Amino acid sequence: WIEVGPGGKKKIVEKKVCEFSYILQGWEDGEYYSREAIKPDRWETQAADKIIAQIGPHRVTVIQDPHSPHLGGYLWDNSSVFSCYIMTYVMRGELDLRGTTWIEVGAGVGLVGNFLAKLGSSRVIMTDIIELLPVLQRNVEENNPISANPSQEDHQIVSAMDLLWGDRAAEERVMQALKPAPFWDFIVAIDCVYSEASATDLIRSLRFLASQETIVYVVKGEEEGKVNPSIDSVVKNFMTIYNLAQCILCA
Repeated sequence: WIEVGPGGKKKIVEKKVCEFSYILQGWEDGEYYSREAIKPDRWETQAADKIIAQIGPHRVTVIQDPHSPHLGGYLWDNSSVFSCYIMTYVMRGELDLRGTTWIEVGAGVGLVGNFLAKLGSSRVIMTDIIELLPVLQRNVEENNPISANPSQEDHQIVSAMDLLWGDRAAEERVMQALKPAPFWDFIVAIDCVYSEASATDLIRSLRFLASQETIVYVVKGEEEGKVNPSIDSVVKNFMTIYNLAQCILCA
């Protein structure tokens, strides 16, 4: 990295960037495979039965159904991109998540929520439609064996709850899970903005769940806005849009 200082003087500065890889496991043409991937590939990722993601020093395992009828039933690679974004700032000493509280809406198979728990967060709730709760809970158990055992003192660090966006009763249940903390520190929604209607319902839930102190991340691929440009206009009314890849490389 080259930084330009006062008077145009240049100096070389080392900036850490999170290293990342997948181990993909599954079946192909009737044969079991296990292979490494060093960059996200949607088709490879979503065809696997099991994914072991190495994000910096942390490993997260997700089990999924590549034939799931639900969009959240398999991993979308922006979950890994966001995790690397967060890990990069943690590695640089610019972000400390110890003791923080998180909600992940549209958590899917739960990679991000389970990753955040490994960074010292005190409470992480992963939410999605009720049909996806079994896979979310299974991956909580896969990554946090203590959290799956209600007899343990810290069993509530990571948990899964159903949340249909715009459902006030479900939103209130998620807020109740926060107590006794006064507000959620962070809310994250990744690859959840795929239509104008869904964006409107999502933002309705975000407005209810977030306080003035809450930091909200909504991460979407550029192609989503190209398919339906009105999505960006809906989101822009609620928050500022940044290019996450540029944030990782240039921060």
